[in-house]
Amino acid sequence: MLNFTTLMRPEVILGVFGLNLIFFLLLLNLYVKTVKLRRELKNLLQGNSGQNLENILLDLARDNELLKGEVTNLKKYTEDLNQRLLLAVQKVGMVRYKALPELGSELSFSVAFLDANNNGVVITSLYGREQCLVYGKPVEQGASIYPLTEEEQKAIGKAMEEGR
Repeated sequence: MLNFTTLMRPEVILGVFGLNLIFFLLLLNLYVKTVKLRRELKNLLQGNSGQNLENILLDLARDNELLKGEVTNLKKYTEDLNQRLLLAVQKVGMVRYKALPELGSELSFSVAFLDANNNGVVITSLYGREQCLVYGKPVEQGASIYPLTEEEQKAIGKAMEEGR
């Protein structure tokens, strides 16, 4: 067993003092780090504008809810536009030809304007020396209730091919 005289030797006292000094330096280091962390936490919680973190988070949550509502409205608007787009002209087919053999160039034409469902109109212009006739025929699902000329059928076919 150790007695008091063994403990009071200078080497033991210096060793204990050295250990205490090391522990003190470690404690001082931890204290400095704690002070820095507290300062950083205070800055984080306080914010640059003086608001605290809770108010900032509440504002962000409120803004997030507003943005969710706007996104929902934009989705509805996009769906509405997509429905309208189905009815807009999406496919065009044109055929030029000579209506009268004695005329030099292909000045007559048939042009088909169709939507996504192949509904629309085919417009034909027949060019003659003294007059130009223009007429249109409705098209539903790629066909018309009126008789179609070969050129009108080609124009509708080209328009329908364009959409594929």
